[in-house]
Amino acid sequence: MTLWQLADPPEPPAVTTRSGYGEPFSGGPGEPAPTGGSPGSVGSTGAGGTDVTIETAVGTVEMPLEALSMGMLGWIGLAIVAYVTFSGILMAAYVGGIDRRLRGEPIAVGTCIATYAPRYILYNLVVAGAFLLVFPLFVLAPPLILLAIPVIVALSYVFYPVPFLFVAADASLLEAFRRSADLTTAGGQVLSFGLWHLVAAVAASLVLSLLVSAGGAGFLLALCVSAPLSLVLTAATVSFFREETEDEGTASAGGFGDDSAAEADDYGWVAD
Repeated sequence: MTLWQLADPPEPPAVTTRSGYGEPFSGGPGEPAPTGGSPGSVGSTGAGGTDVTIETAVGTVEMPLEALSMGMLGWIGLAIVAYVTFSGILMAAYVGGIDRRLRGEPIAVGTCIATYAPRYILYNLVVAGAFLLVFPLFVLAPPLILLAIPVIVALSYVFYPVPFLFVAADASLLEAFRRSADLTTAGGQVLSFGLWHLVAAVAASLVLSLLVSAGGAGFLLALCVSAPLSLVLTAATVSFFREETEDEGTASAGGFGDDSAAEADDYGWVAD
């Protein structure tokens, strides 16, 4: 969890230009100024053009859909692979190191990367692949985004334990997805913890967004606050799912585990 996952970056200042009619035009970088043609003319994207909007940590990038050539798509693919690989290595070292410290063991960054990085890289590839599958539909039919919001929220809840189960339960990719669905659909403490985590993240997001928008000093303060806050939330989540999986394993193995300790009655039968 990073600062930009908890806070929204400030919007760039509006740019004032002159339109072809001599009147000032104020707008953000994503709002093109009117051209000097007739009132019925369109912008540089042409009639029927579709802009692709890409949200980044430092702003919004918009480009016409027609500008996405095969060469550019190849570079975007390489960038995605590099990002998911680097992110997977960082997540393995970060979450795995936190888990080892909670167990009273040394962090051992190399061991964490060797053990967990392949799972996190595969997980990131699955998430990126799912996004790439639905992205063309959202570009061609933007109203589908509104219909997809409930589905996205539901899937985000059902599978939010997956990256923590890699470490807390030493689960493989498929096993982590299966156990995540079992835990979250059962409700109970997992649902309560998820709601608590959501409320804490939303409250932190509001405060950090205000600090980031306050200027340089506010940005530095938000950066200093977000690091320990992210550490606390991640450690709490790892600890919670480690206890949940340990309790789950104890319950599944305890069906007839206590029969050896039961006492026999006078006739040699074991009492319940």
